[in-house]
Amino acid sequence: MIKYLSKVRQLASKFKDFEVVRIPRTKNAKADVLSKLAASGYSTLKSICIEFLQKSSIVNEAVKVMQVERDPCWMDEIIEYLRSRKVPDAKKEARKVVQRTT
Repeated sequence: MIKYLSKVRQLASKFKDFEVVRIPRTKNAKADVLSKLAASGYSTLKSICIEFLQKSSIVNEAVKVMQVERDPCWMDEIIEYLRSRKVPDAKKEARKVVQRTT
């Protein structure tokens, strides 16, 4: 963590103004839903793509990223709702999506 703090301070010095603000989980629904999904332990979470970095993210080297194609997932509708508040056309499915995010 000390290396990350050092990197933040180095980058912050390049800005005229810099401020770190803690956002409570209750005011950040997207992060809250993602943390609940991660903590839930559903076996379907295996379908989430995870990227393992070969080097620390604070190293000043370019990181090559390979995008992976994936099949539709049960979380797609939830993510779409969190991003744009768009729900499925079917009323029952729309209600399920909204309930899963609260």
